[in-house]
Amino acid sequence: MMNVSFKATLDDFTEATFHSLKRRRRLRPWHRRLSTYAVLLLSVIAGRFLAPTEILKLAAAIPIAIPLLGLDEFLYRRLIYRRSRDFHLRKLGFKLPLPYEVHLSESGLKLVEGGEETDLPWAEVASVEQIRERIFVNERDGSVTVIPFSAFQSEADRERFFNSLSELRERPEKSKG
Repeated sequence: MMNVSFKATLDDFTEATFHSLKRRRRLRPWHRRLSTYAVLLLSVIAGRFLAPTEILKLAAAIPIAIPLLGLDEFLYRRLIYRRSRDFHLRKLGFKLPLPYEVHLSESGLKLVEGGEETDLPWAEVASVEQIRERIFVNERDGSVTVIPFSAFQSEADRERFFNSLSELRERPEKSKG
């Protein structure tokens, strides 16, 4: 039906990992949330020493806490990106950029990564999203296939592909109900 071919880069694989973690809510594990709360608590304690009244203590703590919380989140995201990039470099090595093809059909997606083919039935596709210059095909097992916007000749081609992808994915659900 419709096909798209592109060269998958290290950024594409890293974005897929990051998106998968975010969808499965594994981006901020409990111990990272505790560190964020510890930063907030420390800033409140620091505010107690900087201000003489209770309201001023809180007012002093908030400007301290906000940059620290932002820094904590930024550093954590950088850590995830760095680990993902290192993993994919070890896994794929000198094969990057990797030739990639996505074929749409009535029965599902056919993914060709390098020389390996994978058939993905529509029942296994949980959702399809367009975020930050990429199309994300989210699978039910948590895996993510990324198609960069640069794989398309024009915006119209990308929209046509995305609409076909969304339409075909929803078709089996309609026939069940």
